[in-house]
Amino acid sequence: FSTLTLLALYKFQSTSTFTYRVTQVIPFPVAKTGSSFVYYENYLFELRRYMHYYESQQGTDFNSEAGKAQLADFKKRALDNVIADAQVKQLAKEHDITVSQAEIEAQMNLLRSQNRLGTNDQVFEDVLKEFWGWSVSDFRRELQSELLAQKVVATLDTEARSRADSVLAQLQAGGDFATLAAEYSDEASTKANGGEYGIDIQRTNRDISPQIIDALFQLQPGEIS
Repeated sequence: FSTLTLLALYKFQSTSTFTYRVTQVIPFPVAKTGSSFVYYENYLFELRRYMHYYESQQGTDFNSEAGKAQLADFKKRALDNVIADAQVKQLAKEHDITVSQAEIEAQMNLLRSQNRLGTNDQVFEDVLKEFWGWSVSDFRRELQSELLAQKVVATLDTEARSRADSVLAQLQAGGDFATLAAEYSDEASTKANGGEYGIDIQRTNRDISPQIIDALFQLQPGEIS
């Protein structure tokens, strides 16, 4: 059994459900970053959602020549992503950064309030399964990973925080928002317009992050977040 599993993973690079279930039980390494191993289960979790989406929603045939080339690119991206996730977890551990279940639930509630998780729990479960092959627990796992990465960046990227504080101080001292946005903003789609979106924004707008939507709808005209 061990020999067959090793061949399936390291020689044939199997992505089957059976192989994935085995990696959920036995921690086979796929890479190493620093002193920590990155495990095959994390890699397959990332890769299989790509494959499921493109097979089910885009009709991609991964046995065709074009499909094989696309899959090879996906595999590289998936491995890069799980290595980055492992590095985030290392940094989080070093700096005692964690994500609580309450924070995950708060983010879920935020998404629900903006109707990004479907009209009810059953619709949400069906959408996750149809588009990504995920369960709700899989979604929570991904959400926890994203929140942890955000907290690590917010804690360690002191240069960005210092720049943001500087811009905020200028705004509070009467600086012109459009001028400062044009100079400092990282938002490519609005920077040239002095930070203006140029559209009516609804709570359900899926082109804008839920955190930004939440902040916008707490503001009164003329206020800054």
